[in-house]
Order: sequence, then structure tokens, then C-alpha cells
Amino acid sequence: MIIKKKRYFTSPFDIISTFFELLAIYIKTLFTKKKDKVAGSFSEKIMLAVTGVNECAFCSYYHSKKALEKGVSDLEVRDILSGDFASLNEEEAIALAYAQHWTENFRKPSVVARKRMIDYYGLKKTKHIEKYMLTVYFGNFAGNFVETRKTNPPKNNKFKDFVTYLMCAPIAFFVARGMPKKN
Repeated sequence: MIIKKKRYFTSPFDIISTFFELLAIYIKTLFTKKKDKVAGSFSEKIMLAVTGVNECAFCSYYHSKKALEKGVSDLEVRDILSGDFASLNEEEAIALAYAQHWTENFRKPSVVARKRMIDYYGLKKTKHIEKYMLTVYFGNFAGNFVETRKTNPPKNNKFKDFVTYLMCAPIAFFVARGMPKKN
């Protein structure tokens, strides 16, 4: 079951720890062999599966556009964002279901789910897939924090919230730069 709730960073520590986790996974996958990498349209589908859970408007728009440019159909984009992977082939459906589960559980998948990924794709390709998942997760949480603060002012620790906003704003700006301009 897909959990539908805008999710975002709650503190500067969340941003910093996620950033360093992302940096570590990029370093670990730096010299990944071509056979262990993920093709362009598949990477966009992975990012759409994560964005579908986190409901980031910026990332949803951007990655839908990129997926369409890479040959993913309108129907596939809609299905992935809604968490329906029935129309996809097994290779993609396994990774997208894992991405959805991983995201719903705040980057803590079950041991069984991760083992299935590793058994199916191998450890190196699984890590490469997780790199895409964590990248868009980071962007989703930053974008959602900034978007939420436009209508929901902080209730408690305004200083922590302000620092979190300052850290998220540049990321959100980068993520939102591809959005269409409002008239």
C-alpha cells in the first residue's frame, strides 16, 4: 500500500546525514562497470517511483518530463507515480516495488526485500539503483520542505526550522528550476 503524505526534512541533521549517505553511495558506485549501471529510462522510472511516495511536485514534473523524453509512455509515467507497476516487465517491476517499499520505510527496507534485490540484480547493480533512489529522495525532501513552509509556518523551534530552510532552499531551487513559470 502506497503511503500518500508529503514528506520532508525535519532538521539540519537530517539533511547533513542524508547528504553524507548520498556522497558515500556516489563514491562507492563511481567505478561501476557498464553492466551494473541502469539505463536512462529505467533510472527515471526508479526516481518516479520514489517521487510518487514522497509527492514532490518539483521532482514529479521534472522526472516525468525526463522519462517522456527517454521514451517512457504517458501511461507508464502515471502508473509509476500512482504506485501501479503491473504494466511493467519483471526486471523493472522488482526494482520499482523495492524503491516504493524503501521510500515508504524511510530508507530502511526489510531484509527480505533487499535480499530479493541483491539476488535478482546483484549487489553492485542494487547499489547503483539505490543511488538513484537516494538522489531523488534527497531532492524530494528538500523540495517538499520549502514548498510546505510557504503555507505551513513552523510551530515550535523556529531557529531549527530556519536553518533547515536555509539548507533546503538551494536544493529546492535547483530542483524547481525546470518547472513551468506561473502566469
